[in-house]
Amino acid sequence: MIQRAAKLLSGGTVTAMAAYLAYDYQTCHPFRKMHGYDVAGAWIRFHNTFRPSITYPSMTLQDLNKYNGHNGRPTYFSSDGRIWDVSDSETFHSSYGFFEGKDATFCLAKMSMEKSEINQTNWDALADKEWESLYSWTKYFSEKYMIRGRLKEYAPKR
Repeated sequence: MIQRAAKLLSGGTVTAMAAYLAYDYQTCHPFRKMHGYDVAGAWIRFHNTFRPSITYPSMTLQDLNKYNGHNGRPTYFSSDGRIWDVSDSETFHSSYGFFEGKDATFCLAKMSMEKSEINQTNWDALADKEWESLYSWTKYFSEKYMIRGRLKEYAPKR
């Protein structure tokens, strides 16, 4: 990650990167500021903000299920149509391990840890308040975890 940042800076974009860091600090999730702002997190936010979503690979729920951290594979989960890489998150593995290789959209929107709501695809059944909850989680995740893909089935009519 530091090598990527060094390459970026060596290309004469020091001013742009400094401007981005200032912007990022001002707009990052309050939880991030409360626990200490870090440049590594800024790189994740930069990646998730500026990489065109068209370049993310599309995965089905069946494909996603393979990325559960077993057999040498990374650990992914999806929410709000995005596939997040949580391979390095001890907190995720210890508290939310049942989301590994699954779609957690419904659970996060409803603030539910009911395993029966994992991989639910009737997103249109969510209420406005539940969408607000989901968007808050999406903002939080986009500041913490790299996006690795898009969930192919995700197509709410919102």
